Amino acid sequence: EFINRQGTGSHVDQQGVGFDPNNPARAIVVNDGGAYSTMFSGGANGSVSVTGPLNATLGVTQFYHADWHPINPDIMLGGTQDNSTALSQGDLFNWQVKIGGDGMSVGIVDEAPQVMYGSTQEVGSIWRSTNGGTGFGNINPGPPDYADGFGGDVKPWKTILYADPILEAVPFADASTATPRTAPVVFVGTDRLWRHGLADKDMDMSLWTERLGGTVLTNGTQGAFVTCIQVVPVVQSHPNNPFKQIVTGNVVYVGSSDGAVWMTLNAVRTGKLDANGVPVFVTSTSADVTWQKLNAPAVGTQLPAGSVGAISVNPFDPFDVIVGIGGSGNAHVWRCANTRSAWNTPQTPWIWTPQSGFQGTPTALPDAIVVGITRDPQDPQNTYFVATDYGVFGTADGGSTWADIGRAKGLPNVEVTTIEAVPATGYLNLATYGRGIWRIPLVDKSGFALEVNAGVQRVGGSLDASVSVVNNSPLDADNVRITQASMRTERTNVNVNTSTALPRALGNLPSLSSNNATLRFTNGALTSGTFVNLKVTIQCEVNGDIRTVVRTFRLRVP
Repeated sequence: EFINRQGTGSHVDQQGVGFDPNNPARAIVVNDGGAYSTMFSGGANGSVSVTGPLNATLGVTQFYHADWHPINPDIMLGGTQDNSTALSQGDLFNWQVKIGGDGMSVGIVDEAPQVMYGSTQEVGSIWRSTNGGTGFGNINPGPPDYADGFGGDVKPWKTILYADPILEAVPFADASTATPRTAPVVFVGTDRLWRHGLADKDMDMSLWTERLGGTVLTNGTQGAFVTCIQVVPVVQSHPNNPFKQIVTGNVVYVGSSDGAVWMTLNAVRTGKLDANGVPVFVTSTSADVTWQKLNAPAVGTQLPAGSVGAISVNPFDPFDVIVGIGGSGNAHVWRCANTRSAWNTPQTPWIWTPQSGFQGTPTALPDAIVVGITRDPQDPQNTYFVATDYGVFGTADGGSTWADIGRAKGLPNVEVTTIEAVPATGYLNLATYGRGIWRIPLVDKSGFALEVNAGVQRVGGSLDASVSVVNNSPLDADNVRITQASMRTERTNVNVNTSTALPRALGNLPSLSSNNATLRFTNGALTSGTFVNLKVTIQCEVNGDIRTVVRTFRLRVP
């Protein structure tokens, strides 16, 4: 006999159920929110109680996209499958739900990280926070101009947005005194490109500019849509002062699901003459925007068919790009070092070259769909990493040879949806579709490396954590100190406070030397066998530069 009883507190979209063979009233249910324990009290009028989610050590979140804070490595925002847009405001054990539904593309503005963006499925809604994620407000285009949001455009399931700051173009008339400013402008892709906000000094951030240039940014396939967006500034010397650098515009690159790559030089600002004939730059209207398709160069190899999963721009040259391509049986990373040629009058040849290594050799990039590209900030022209549908690969020689840098470092065999190297934190960050978020320290190409180890022992009602720091590099580390330390129980999420005064100085560590410190944590509730997570932050100076190392250890209470 079936009895209809509904428990409370479980996630929707049930996927499976397993009954306890020793107690048929108890079951484990699994769904899009993880695992839950249920208990039926019995009888015709019985009730069901739900405990959970039981996900404290179950890292299986499916992230569509994520972004990271430019300074704090523990602040991150991610859009997830059927689990909303989630935010860590610095506490990785307590994520907060910020936007409901299926979370899609997100953005944290690098120069103004209190500004964040999120989105939901099928370009359903675009959200913005101006207070570090404490609150989000919907900024969708709406009535009276756009009763159905983004009009009749193609709306992909995974909403694509680009939310990094746009460096403003400084008018020639005041460039001798003005400095570039940043304006958080967000671009949203349908089968066209939309812009929210203006790039002028006096911005009205409530404004949308629709369908920039009126161009469908695909190869024309029915249902095709924008899959990636990149925006970079164009910097040149002032015409009257060669020692003054000014931002004269922006280059916007767009890729599509049916393999198109487009670019424009005026999606943000456009150059015009004022009443006195002086060149100035003003915010572009939709009609000002012109696009150039880059797939078929005048000479050389055409890009292969396949969805464009990623575009990365050389930080030293806005007309030097790398793109990641889907499909199979073809090279998946391509470079064009002279996209500017497409805008010459008359056009001059621009050339695409494969950057996937020599196919069929052990050092070639595998036949994997590339959905993300990020560059090593220490060597962006030669060293970059790609996210694929089964892991992460890297090159240190401009794409001539590749290596698997994921599974060799402990990353599961999983689809990686986002990859980003953050210069200030020194981490290569990953979001995966099914195994949560991961990170690994970038290799310091100067040769600097600190090894950090930790252990715990019980002393009365306290725990003493012994932290050792070894300078394995050829460089001296000065003023080494532990600046932050925290401990938390793994399953119950109980904070264990330290009574040790911080920062805790370790002195200077010459090359190949070491030192250690003891940090005391007090909490009488810690029982033997409990697992705790110890997180320590260490800072030092190397050749005058401040270096920060963050390490987390999983330790068992003796």
